[in-house]
Amino acid sequence: MDDQAPTPKTQTAQTARTARTRTQQAESAPALSQASSQASSVGDRATVAAWDVPTRAFHWLLTAMIIAAVLTRKFGDLELFWHKLNGYGVLILVLYRLLWGVVGGSTARFSAF
Repeated sequence: MDDQAPTPKTQTAQTARTARTRTQQAESAPALSQASSQASSVGDRATVAAWDVPTRAFHWLLTAMIIAAVLTRKFGDLELFWHKLNGYGVLILVLYRLLWGVVGGSTARFSAF
């Protein structure tokens, strides 16, 4: 039977906490409004637009090519043929991403950052 009626002292502390929370929420509202401009509410959850498939493919391919470049440098042949190919591949990927950042989808464009 721990159900005790709240005392005036505990009610005052709870009221002060609630007021502080509301003040903090009001102060952070401008920052949240920018984030919510790209988010749409679905029920209780907010969904945020994610990167499109070409941008995700770029990130994964870039990661794989950098790992391959490190491995082919360490374990490759003396002429570094595969290492050089990985370097050219990374260059092509970066150029592609720069182009896609200008003409790509709304979530991939640099202006969306």
